[in-house]
Amino acid sequence: MKATGESVIVRPFKMEEKTKGGIIVKDERNRHSANFSIGQVLQIGPLAFERERWLEKDFNISNPLVAKVDDYVLCAKHSGYDIKIAGEVIRVCLPADVLAILTEEEALSLTTWTGE
Repeated sequence: MKATGESVIVRPFKMEEKTKGGIIVKDERNRHSANFSIGQVLQIGPLAFERERWLEKDFNISNPLVAKVDDYVLCAKHSGYDIKIAGEVIRVCLPADVLAILTEEEALSLTTWTGE
């Protein structure tokens, strides 16, 4: 699979929900129980983040929200399309769906969501 146009290909993390007693509930539906999803960028299309690059080049405005391959990203809840390839879920979304870039520690801490 290769990203084209403005597409951003992300490997979403599975969200785990903990009950108040500390029991982890593993369920695919829990990925949608939060208002966001988290994943790792696998590929970026050649036109993705073009506006941000243009602002940086022509106006010298630095924009830290230009994701790169291997970055951990926070995406909008129902963004993009999920595709299953060889048993692995891959999400294809647009740059506008990328809400934030996270450190690895932030991404891992957010994948276990308490639901409170």
